Amino acid sequence: MECILNAKTNVYLPKNLASLRKDLDTDYYYYDNENNTLNCKILMKNPYYSYFKQVYPLKINEYELTDDMIDVLKSYTNSQSNECYMKTNLNLLSANLNEVDWIYVNKLRSLIRGLNQSDIKHAYYRGLSLSDREIQYYLDKRNEYYYTNSFTSFTIDRLLIYSGNAVLILRTDTCSEKAKINIANIWKWSTFMHEKEALLAVGTKLKILSIAVLFIVFILSVFITTSFGLRTAKKNIGNVVSLNIENANTGQKIPTTMHGVILETNVNRDDDGGLYAELIYNRAFQENGRSLDGWSTFGQGSINLNISQPLTSALPAQLRYSLITNSTSVSGIRNSGYYGINLQAPNFTASFFYRSLPGVYVPGGKLNIGFSDSTGQITYGISTLDISKAPINIWFYYSFDIIVFSAAPSTKNFFFIEFPLGSKGEFEFNLISCFPPTYENRPNGARFDLAQTFADLKPGFIRLPGGNDLEGPSIPERFIWNNTVGNLENRPGRRGTWAGYNTEGFGLIELITFAEDIGAVPILAVYAGYSLDGKAVPQDQLQPFIDEVVKELDFLTASANDNRMGALRKRLGRSEPFDIRYVEIGNEDWLGAAINTYDYRWTTFYNVLSKRYPNITFIATTVKTINSPPAVDDHFYQVPLFFIENFRRYENVPRSGPRVLIGEFAVINDDDSQITNPFGPGRLEYPSIKSAIAESVYRIGFERNSDIIIGGCYAPILQNIDNTQWTPSFIVFNTTSVVKSTSYLAQKMFGENLGNLILYSAATNNTITHQSAGKGQEGDGKLGNLYFIATKRTNDNTLIVKFVNVDPTDILINAQIQGSTTSSTGVAYILTAGSGVDPSTVQNTMLNPNAASITEQSVSARNGTWSITVPSWSVVVVTLTL
Repeated sequence: MECILNAKTNVYLPKNLASLRKDLDTDYYYYDNENNTLNCKILMKNPYYSYFKQVYPLKINEYELTDDMIDVLKSYTNSQSNECYMKTNLNLLSANLNEVDWIYVNKLRSLIRGLNQSDIKHAYYRGLSLSDREIQYYLDKRNEYYYTNSFTSFTIDRLLIYSGNAVLILRTDTCSEKAKINIANIWKWSTFMHEKEALLAVGTKLKILSIAVLFIVFILSVFITTSFGLRTAKKNIGNVVSLNIENANTGQKIPTTMHGVILETNVNRDDDGGLYAELIYNRAFQENGRSLDGWSTFGQGSINLNISQPLTSALPAQLRYSLITNSTSVSGIRNSGYYGINLQAPNFTASFFYRSLPGVYVPGGKLNIGFSDSTGQITYGISTLDISKAPINIWFYYSFDIIVFSAAPSTKNFFFIEFPLGSKGEFEFNLISCFPPTYENRPNGARFDLAQTFADLKPGFIRLPGGNDLEGPSIPERFIWNNTVGNLENRPGRRGTWAGYNTEGFGLIELITFAEDIGAVPILAVYAGYSLDGKAVPQDQLQPFIDEVVKELDFLTASANDNRMGALRKRLGRSEPFDIRYVEIGNEDWLGAAINTYDYRWTTFYNVLSKRYPNITFIATTVKTINSPPAVDDHFYQVPLFFIENFRRYENVPRSGPRVLIGEFAVINDDDSQITNPFGPGRLEYPSIKSAIAESVYRIGFERNSDIIIGGCYAPILQNIDNTQWTPSFIVFNTTSVVKSTSYLAQKMFGENLGNLILYSAATNNTITHQSAGKGQEGDGKLGNLYFIATKRTNDNTLIVKFVNVDPTDILINAQIQGSTTSSTGVAYILTAGSGVDPSTVQNTMLNPNAASITEQSVSARNGTWSITVPSWSVVVVTLTL
């Protein structure tokens, strides 16, 4: 079958569906310069010959060959044979792009090739407009990224673009049936369902100044979802979008663990001096090896450390206060707290161990314990303690309340123990402790305002004890669970991985209890034989470490009636087992030397633990050297562009493979040009609206792929502004204040409004169409620079629609709930930088904690129809009763 096309008559026969197999002849166009004609051969050997012949002979006149089309074909004429072959993976370097107004690509290597041409005015990469700086970045890095592939799994055989129209040839062998039907309905091809490939001509008028390019990438007017639905888009999606939502009671489910938190102990002094409510710094004299840091005297007397006859082997040093002669003034010892002491609460609980040495004398036998200002002249609260009956040379425990009768105006205060005038002798103290009221009134518990900030997120899970502090600076300094339970005097603590000394007062039971108190499922991390000094436990020496984990899990989950570790838990005050569903073996074992040994460490631990605890999902920290774990933990610290580009990262993860926990992620640098070095210049001190928006795009990706995603959490969560090792963080605090970052606010909107069922949705904007059936029929969740997902909370029949707008223009959403005749009033929760404001400049800081906040707006639905304006650079969550 042959055809001759005359350019002057504007007749064009579409290209047939040629095979990609190299052993078959391919059809081609032959351009005759002399006669200005185009010859088209369809070779008989082509396996799609019969199909082509069946579909197209009567449709030749329905297609136009424009001058721009001829220019395209001319530009690809082979100089030797004067033939133009249309094949996959065309090299864009052979194209003339000097006058191209824009390009859209879905493969990074194609972007590099395209950008290597000069004078491209606009570029899009996976739906995102690239700035001049970003374009230059990709140009600079083109050699590095030349072979980078996209995350998409579909195949585009070839693509032809010319002025006003686009011709796309795509493979549909693995295409979902619904996607096939969608395209078949558009073109009314009754035979489409039975064919391997189809030619799709999209008559979308594009804003193109001049196109002279034939390449195999996505275009701005056409792009296809992983499930082979169809949508089109452009740079600015305009200001009006129609959204159709199908109300259903079945579909893909979303787990309650979808949005969680991490308590990465020790970093940024987040537990000691932070979430752990203990006020006394260096309470057992363990800081900096052994020291009296934080302690001083007033009046007369001196202090030193003594190690004879210690309180316990875990706390081997005690403070000795010496009054050589009878004091002639009120004297004693005092502590400045971690970073001052906040005296706003009305009552405090204090305690210590006390020992009198022979020869002591205390007039009246009573001590005053309380709080004063930094000068010691103003007392804010005081309690009198009778020590007259304390036996000589024996440790004695005292616990008492201190009533604060006057709130202190600052945090520059002291906790003091005061001896009356005339006292004499040597007095020893250890484990000197003081707590304000705690969250849920837990003894040895959490600081109330910080804990409440956790709880307000309604986190689905909490990963603990998190991060590097699990591994510890060395193997002996790892997290050893049994050193963190029981009476405080028996907890030795250890050198901090990030800062100071880990008292481990907020130990394993406190951590898991805290998870329960805030309603989060614990994801427990266990030590896997590797520490941060780069040393790993040899394979033949792992058994004691495995036994340690077995005892830990038995302690948490076993019956108290027939298990020794379960009985220990009961003796420590907890009869019922804890609910442990997830256990992560190790931490970031893809880093450094850890990767070299994780294969045998994971395998050895997993083989034992999975048999003993079949109801627990075990999570690997990497899949680089191991095969098919039940789940894997991904960590990403990056720039906004990374998270937006990876919106669809998990759509093509094999569903037969591991489930995924995104155990740590955060935008740490707002400068997208630092994508290969996010830890470098431009590192954020606080999250911004820009970073919160990018993270929210990523979170929508989690929800869309909830069939394999366990959940995700920002990291780190807490940052003590007075002792910081890592920025930015989710929650910044000092002794008195808590700042909720923009990233926190965005997650709060997601956590408070979590559906349990994904609804199919479709959005259109004039010629821009989103129409696809994703996993769970939810749609592909993106229209230009608008990202969205529609879900349902079935227990109260609530519709929840989340939008993220990364466009500089506002977008009006006109939504219709299919089949709904009800009317109701709902709420839109909005987080935005504000009109015309650079989103990277809006941060909640210690000096300006409310620069960004969540606002609310009423939304009314009538007969299932409602509208909402999604501001530029914003996160919006709409809730409506169905």
